[in-house]
Amino acid sequence: MIIPKFIGSLSQLKEPKLMEAKFAGCIPPQLGNVSNLHTLDLTRNYFITLENLEWLSHLSSLRYLNVTSLNFSKVVNWPQSLSKLTSLVELKLCYCSLPAFNLRSLSFINSSTSPQVLDLYGNSLNSSIFYWIANVSSNFVRIALHSNKLEGPIPDVFTSMLSLVTLDLSSNQLESGIPKGFQNSCSLELLDLRFNKLSENIDSVKTLSCAENTLEMLNLKWNQFCGSLPDFTRFSKLSVLDLSNNQLNGSVSESVGQLFSLEGLYLSENSLTGVITKSDFLNLSCLLDLDLSSSRFSINLSSDWNPPFQLDLLDMSSCKVGPAFPKWILTQTNLTLLSLSNAGLSGSLPIKLWDLFSGLDDLDLSMNQIHGKLPNLSTSLGTIDLSSNILSGALPSISSPTLEYLLLLNNRFSGPLSS
Repeated sequence: MIIPKFIGSLSQLKEPKLMEAKFAGCIPPQLGNVSNLHTLDLTRNYFITLENLEWLSHLSSLRYLNVTSLNFSKVVNWPQSLSKLTSLVELKLCYCSLPAFNLRSLSFINSSTSPQVLDLYGNSLNSSIFYWIANVSSNFVRIALHSNKLEGPIPDVFTSMLSLVTLDLSSNQLESGIPKGFQNSCSLELLDLRFNKLSENIDSVKTLSCAENTLEMLNLKWNQFCGSLPDFTRFSKLSVLDLSNNQLNGSVSESVGQLFSLEGLYLSENSLTGVITKSDFLNLSCLLDLDLSSSRFSINLSSDWNPPFQLDLLDMSSCKVGPAFPKWILTQTNLTLLSLSNAGLSGSLPIKLWDLFSGLDDLDLSMNQIHGKLPNLSTSLGTIDLSSNILSGALPSISSPTLEYLLLLNNRFSGPLSS
């Protein structure tokens, strides 16, 4: 079905509902005659073909434009066409195969009205886009450039963006560290730099000190940051701190335990060491996800400890947790994932373990010294990994409509297989 040409005669049309309408073919240039149009959403009309955007440049009243998943690979003049949309506030061109070329010399919007939301993720844009954005507006509230081909250091183009709340540069090839240009980002709530090649000392997060009363999410996962953990207490509203898969060393800073709003703490795959005690969690009553796996922590939490939180996810794999199974974990009845692989556990498993976690999806207790027999199980688990222990006796009968993976290899089971 093609977009009908008569749409250009609907002079009073302001907000057509065209998203996911299964349109195909070219966009009729008559659409550019609808001068009162303030919203245009053509999202996920996968079979529309685009060769130029001349029609778009006539929509001077347009405030919201979303053409996500349309193919722009043959459109070389999209910046020039967009430069004429002087009322534009929100622009979304995601997964559009936007062609990468030098944008530094191109103008965009020369108007008293500047865009506030810019979503250009899932394209093939290079780092020239940073300089283009800097010439577009200083009033951005959200910029999303993840999953592009950005390379090199993050340039200091954000210095004048005092209203910036959300910045997502994840899944690129960015290098160096957190630029000084963020020192004026006093409204920043979310900064996502995961899956890059950033490699400076983690102490560079101090550049974000202006956002100490606003920053809620800091995601630096899968980079090459080094050094010891800095003081995070200044970020009083931080709810998600993800520093996993870096090259951090030293112990956990006492400041982490003072983050009263923290809901997710991810420190896995580092060279962090030290003893984790209940004082590290004393003020973390909001904590939902805790991932300390594949580091070198020693967990020293007494069996009668009553945590101030109820976790959804707990991963302490390759930490020193045992030898006894921690009884405090039995208080965490909201768990969906529990992983204590290679955690130095020995002895038998608590009988209550199989009854308490009705919502548990994934259980990994592999590579320990757990012994004894397994009871017959009726469970809603999707994954059970008890491999590489010293479990013995007959294989249990397991009744589960959801079980996808059951790993019991490298144990001492014996006897016949049940039906």
